[in-house]
Amino acid sequence: MRTMPLQQKNVAEECAHSGVEHLGSNRDAQFMRCESCGQVFVLQDGREWTVPALRPRLRPVGESG
Repeated sequence: MRTMPLQQKNVAEECAHSGVEHLGSNRDAQFMRCESCGQVFVLQDGREWTVPALRPRLRPVGESG
């Protein structure tokens, strides 16, 4: 499978992605998320795209959302 260059190297090297959660599908695309690091995988037509997990930005104390 081909991987698009969206993957963060440090996340992939630190996580083996041993457990994945199936998020759903759309037509012939399958969406999965690593239970450990949160990285999302999209599988379609024999190709794989990886989307890095983004950690939530912490708000300073007193700032409303």
